[in-house]
Amino acid sequence: MDKRLAFILNSISNTRLANNTIIIITSDHGEEFMEYGGISHPADHLYNINTSVPLIMYIPGIKQKKIDNLIQSIDILPTVLNLTGINGSESYFDGVDLTNAILSHKQIKLNDYLISEGPNIDSIRDKKWKLYIKRNLINKNFTYELYDLQNDPLEKNNLAQKEPKIVKSLHDNLNKIIYKK
Repeated sequence: MDKRLAFILNSISNTRLANNTIIIITSDHGEEFMEYGGISHPADHLYNINTSVPLIMYIPGIKQKKIDNLIQSIDILPTVLNLTGINGSESYFDGVDLTNAILSHKQIKLNDYLISEGPNIDSIRDKKWKLYIKRNLINKNFTYELYDLQNDPLEKNNLAQKEPKIVKSLHDNLNKIIYKK
């Protein structure tokens, strides 16, 4: 993969395209290798190993910068549209335009939460917490998993029983965001 990517980047840099091309490297999902009992990327596993992906952008004229914010894949399209001068599209997309964060010399708050959805599971996370809400469609019950990502980045210690207020707050925010409730 590195060789193929180097070939593409070298090909672009040797043409007039280098000053007019935005390059974005990302992925649609991560991979599980038995961390939670499975292999691959099952749709009912929204753990960070499956949902955290790289986002690397080369934008001509912009110096290297790390953005330490919560960013989602849906943020890429409104950002590219703005960077390429296509305006007026903000209302059509759920994502956040990252342009100000890219161009600014300081960190700018972007997303309060990251959302992932699966067939019978949703997740919501902020900078500290990640909540999984598993739906049982037969009896319409919910099962919760809550992880303190700062102290448990591998998501091994479920704190849902110990932190019911955080579970409720995150679940309420998920409902507001996804279901507009």
